[in-house]
Amino acid sequence: MNKQDRLNIKVKEIKKLSSSILKISDDIQKVKRACKDINKSWSGSCLTNHAKYYYRNYEEPPVRSRFNIEWGLLRGVPDGWVEKTNEEVVQEIENRTGARLEGLKAQATKFEEDFESLKKAIVLELVELGVVDIVDIEDFKLKSATDHFNEIFSTAVITRDMSAITSGNYITPQIYFEAIMLFLLSVPSQVEEFIYKINKKMKIIQQASKKEEVSDFAHIHNTIREKCLLLYNSGAYAEAVEKSFKVVKDEMRKLTGYESGSDAFGKGHLHIKGAAAQNVDADFNQAVKLLMMSIDMFRNEKVHTSDAKINDPIRAYQYLAMSSLALSLLENSEIIQE
Repeated sequence: MNKQDRLNIKVKEIKKLSSSILKISDDIQKVKRACKDINKSWSGSCLTNHAKYYYRNYEEPPVRSRFNIEWGLLRGVPDGWVEKTNEEVVQEIENRTGARLEGLKAQATKFEEDFESLKKAIVLELVELGVVDIVDIEDFKLKSATDHFNEIFSTAVITRDMSAITSGNYITPQIYFEAIMLFLLSVPSQVEEFIYKINKKMKIIQQASKKEEVSDFAHIHNTIREKCLLLYNSGAYAEAVEKSFKVVKDEMRKLTGYESGSDAFGKGHLHIKGAAAQNVDADFNQAVKLLMMSIDMFRNEKVHTSDAKINDPIRAYQYLAMSSLALSLLENSEIIQE
């Protein structure tokens, strides 16, 4: 098994982790909705003395019956407000959804642990493959349930109830488990972003590898190499290819006064020497003419758009090789006057 295969296996394992969360997405959505609904019946205060109060049987209170955080319990327990234990709220969520909250929590914890383990393994595989810049992968952090909790749980409270202030903050079950559900729902997109970063790194190293295969231009015509190598090695593949086409057209114009293949062989009376035998000279010259015309058409196709669609070094090299062949053939040419 090569290094690339080992990396691919790790990436597949990451995807498998994400798929395992997708399989329980219905339960996750149900719990999230139940938590939001129950939260409508909550006092809205994070202070322990206030936070355990819910309106009647987890009902949304009418405007006039809403919990007054400013006065808190200074005037006694407001009418309709009932103190609930952590266990009672959890049981209500589970009764509404049929889900086991601790089970979902365990899956969230396991996902985070497994993801971190696989991330470290992937970083090592990337190093083995020669990827140098892996900071964004190594430092990739999941937006955790805690991050979601901190976004939706407000601790900003103004109250005259000093005993509530001294009671400290209380983490309400419905917000706690809503945060876990928000994390689980975000898993697929977070995994997708992580894998995108890996694929981007691999594309870069693959491009570099391809570039190394051809960057010496050993078999490319000297003029093409002199005019195009710098552009090619800088990654400006489209510009390098277009430059090579111009070199060919300039040479045809110098020889015949015409820069298009059809005119050079027609009006310019261009003839290429070097056919394998006299009886195939016409075929040989027709082939060269078509090669020159192909360069005309390729250049026309690529010069009339800002995106020449040449982002692969091998493909760019192949175009340059075509120009190299054309230029080499033109070096063995003559003008035959009728």
